[in-house]
Amino acid sequence: MSGAPQRLRVAVLSNAPVPYRTPMWARVARELDLQMVYCTEPWVDPALREQGRGYGVHVLGGAAWQGTRRFLHADLKVWSLLGRLNPDVLVTTGFIPTFLVGQLWAARHGRPHAVMSDGSWYQEQSLSGLHQALRRWVYPRAAALVGAGAGTLQVFQHHGAPAQRCFLAPLCVDNERFAAAALHATREAELLFSGRLVPHKQPLMALDIAVGVARRLGRRVRLRVLGDGPLHEALQQAAARVAEQVELQCLGYRPQAELPALYAGAGLLLFPTQWEPWGLVANEACAAGVPVLVSEVAGCAGDLVLDGVNGRVLPPRLEDWVDAASDLLQNEPLLRRMGAAAQARVQRGWTFERAAEGFVQAMACVQRGRRP
Repeated sequence: MSGAPQRLRVAVLSNAPVPYRTPMWARVARELDLQMVYCTEPWVDPALREQGRGYGVHVLGGAAWQGTRRFLHADLKVWSLLGRLNPDVLVTTGFIPTFLVGQLWAARHGRPHAVMSDGSWYQEQSLSGLHQALRRWVYPRAAALVGAGAGTLQVFQHHGAPAQRCFLAPLCVDNERFAAAALHATREAELLFSGRLVPHKQPLMALDIAVGVARRLGRRVRLRVLGDGPLHEALQQAAARVAEQVELQCLGYRPQAELPALYAGAGLLLFPTQWEPWGLVANEACAAGVPVLVSEVAGCAGDLVLDGVNGRVLPPRLEDWVDAASDLLQNEPLLRRMGAAAQARVQRGWTFERAAEGFVQAMACVQRGRRP
């Protein structure tokens, strides 16, 4: 990485620490004076706290609300915290009240404001008029914009951001850990579903796909489910009704350290979401050498996952998913080729090093814009 001035002080306002960004921030901190400001502590795993990783970590108080698709937070104390941190550049990662206060602070103090987002083109279509108006105002005026994927960059430019101020910092997982688990893995389940058991992620559709595959193959198949949520009981009840066709292996939420082996033991990942800005489960599957069947509305579809190359990008029709999964599971050479292509693709373009480089380049762009 190169190009950013030495020790530029950058404050990033974000929702909460997440495992797929922490290694990137540690790399960014080698070149920038990085101060992470979070609305809340980690939501799921307290081990994700980031103190001691080479950058400043600050957690706000205030009021927070977490819905199925939306997170809201309001804390006016972010104003005084930013005054103490006194960053050269402020980066916000959304439009919740706390972040809007941060934008006002940057404008009041004459500091460049940059944007970071993992929003997708499909997600953009569901936003309210107010949300879209905010984007049309903020994006063209941002000193730099950092997106998680090609769809995010498309959104930035759709709202008027110049292409030369848009930078890619892809969402990543620890590819090496998943690849290592794949070296000695044996097939323990034909199908895998990973994610919260909530309606828009469609775990019940994953079960329906497994039933269709079992009928097509003429034998019982195993569906491994990683995750928990309000549909857990409904999924168990539905599985009991089709137990002759599908063995449901519900493992609940699993810590990060266990995921590589659990992915590597599967034949295919089913990702039939109705709405997803990106979908880190696709990165995890690809890194483990597991092809991905993904809904066309997920941000990773057509970006990380290419139809017919390292998986399938599919419309919402159940029959299409059953056909795709059955065809692959009956063609072991093709399944292996797609798995190898998935691993090669994610290792080539979706790494923490590339993500950190994109962020640092964006900050260098901000600094160049400030020079007289």
